[in-house]
Amino acid sequence: MIKFALTSMVLMLATTARASIPSYDWRNTPAPQGWSEVIANLQNYGVFTPENEPLPATIALADITGPQDASHHRDYVNIWGTENGPNKFKGDYLTVISEDWRIENGKWIVNQWLFRVSTEGQLLAAAKGSVVETLEYQVLESKQEVVSVNDPAVLTQFTKLIAKWRAFKPK
Repeated sequence: MIKFALTSMVLMLATTARASIPSYDWRNTPAPQGWSEVIANLQNYGVFTPENEPLPATIALADITGPQDASHHRDYVNIWGTENGPNKFKGDYLTVISEDWRIENGKWIVNQWLFRVSTEGQLLAAAKGSVVETLEYQVLESKQEVVSVNDPAVLTQFTKLIAKWRAFKPK
């Protein structure tokens, strides 16, 4: 249930952000330092989930700090793509997500950073948002605001997450 809710939010970023992003030529932006290590960690440690319409196939890593039934932090990186035959996967884009979860008035309050990234490591879109869910993970409210990928706060958060996934080792 949790995974589906998060996946839906990720795909929403992918579609809504595309329509409202200001002009930005990401092709001239270098990949962040350590990008190849992020991809290697996804290949070596990621969990593959096959396509399940309407969701594309994905290889994912998650890092959850703290008890999941109390305030905690979650970070995710996914490469989304298609299956091209047995044991063949073609990545189309990545999402990098960071979430702070807390319980307030009997509901989950989730503050998020969401990033859409090309397979070459260029930051394509960014959003900051919040989600309100029941304690059983039913989404009650979801708000995402597209933010400029050139904003220093956005770049700082993105760089911090890439450094984390670059150094990632399974627990």
